[in-house]
Amino acid sequence: MSVNQQTQKKRRNTRACDRCHKASIKCSPDVSGDSCSSCAAFGCHCTYDRPRKRRGPPPKISHPAALSPEKARWSHQPVASHSTIVALCQVFHHVCYPIFPYFHWPSFAALVDSREYDHHQSFFTLVMAVCADASARVHDGAQIPPTTLLNKRELYPPSELFYHTCLDSMQDMTDFDFHVMRAEAILGLLCLQYNDLRGTYRHIHRYLGMSAEIGFHNEARWPSDLDCIAREERRRLFWQQYQLDVYLAVTFGSAVRHREAQFNVRYPTEVVDDEDISADGVVVRTDQPSFLRGWNFVVDLYRILEHVNDRVRDQRPLAPTDPEFAVSTLFAKDSHQTPSTGDIFDMIQRLYDALPNAFKETKEMIGDPKADRFAFQAANIVISMTTVKMALVGSEEQSVPQRCAIASELLSSLSTIPASYIRSSSTAMLHHLAGVGHLLGSVIQRPISQWKYLQVRSVLLAMADLISTLESGYIHPRDIAGKVRTHVQRIDRYMEEALMETGKVSG
Repeated sequence: MSVNQQTQKKRRNTRACDRCHKASIKCSPDVSGDSCSSCAAFGCHCTYDRPRKRRGPPPKISHPAALSPEKARWSHQPVASHSTIVALCQVFHHVCYPIFPYFHWPSFAALVDSREYDHHQSFFTLVMAVCADASARVHDGAQIPPTTLLNKRELYPPSELFYHTCLDSMQDMTDFDFHVMRAEAILGLLCLQYNDLRGTYRHIHRYLGMSAEIGFHNEARWPSDLDCIAREERRRLFWQQYQLDVYLAVTFGSAVRHREAQFNVRYPTEVVDDEDISADGVVVRTDQPSFLRGWNFVVDLYRILEHVNDRVRDQRPLAPTDPEFAVSTLFAKDSHQTPSTGDIFDMIQRLYDALPNAFKETKEMIGDPKADRFAFQAANIVISMTTVKMALVGSEEQSVPQRCAIASELLSSLSTIPASYIRSSSTAMLHHLAGVGHLLGSVIQRPISQWKYLQVRSVLLAMADLISTLESGYIHPRDIAGKVRTHVQRIDRYMEEALMETGKVSG
């Protein structure tokens, strides 16, 4: 054994490594001798870079200003017990993670179990965001996993407590890292749950600002020392936020801020379980389907939806006198060089047919996250496919029967999905449904036949009734169904006025 190895071994036996010292936990040598047992368990580098301190009691100080930086380090006031935080993380894993897989769950759960949030401000911020989102869903009727110790909704603190704690923690931060980026992403979803669209955009803009600063859209600009876990988590976050951006554009009419033509980020690896990902590598198994297979398929759908959204914009009628006419004409896409609606429909169907059957059926929720997550994906796939199809036929002259057929097919499919999945999937799912309704209603921009009008009206009212049933019992008032019914009333007035004008012309 070399002198350096002897010195290193002695130092491990006489004092804690940097990580264990900061976390105030016992530091024991690992069997390999290359790392302490704690760092080995978390896949962290085991370092001893902090300066040595003189043994014995610290010298007396005469003024508080003389406190060392270590003594003045960040601290926080607990807002919930450790068991409550663990329970909320379990809820998030069961009802949020299947659609929003922001984490390598074994690593995240281990850090929560060891109370790392008590020692690192950015991780505390992330955990508070997770708790806030999970609490909101619990109080809005999401199913509580049977293995969770807190089995009654009234035992969970209100979501707003964790949300404001998270915001307060962010205000004190000067440095932002990947934990905070994920926290902003989760808070954006949470504000949708609160029916606070402005808040959603506020958090998404902060996320986008941090993304632009570090070049998050390009894997080549990510830190070169990222391990496999960190790289997979970044891919999941990036593509999830891309989905959310396109979703907001289609559902609420905002601009698409992510443009896939500028991306250089690979899809997440389709592993059967997160346990197949370690710091050193990824194991891809073929014995079972990966729930990320369905998730990546939804990413495909949103990429298509981004281009369909552009196509609708390109079809706006512009007169030669319009200021933007010249540039728009210069870059107008040749219809012969772009795929037709039929080609896109065929490709979507081929991709869907290639999915395992687990993504085409929704069994009753049994409380097992690994089994239930496929049904969550199945519900998400049905609504996402319908949105793409509705947008595709929107530019066609005779799209009313097609849209009604697509919307009716969606209602039929949703009738086979247990309501527990849609309720657990948050308000975003209900807004998604309402968005499909608005896409259907947007065909009535000129008078149509009475039969087509009644078709559209009947489907829209059926969709409003379904949404009303699903959102009943939510704590934060949303009245998403009411917005759909208001849309129907606008269509009714439009058709009545058009009929009156037709009568005047005839007279």
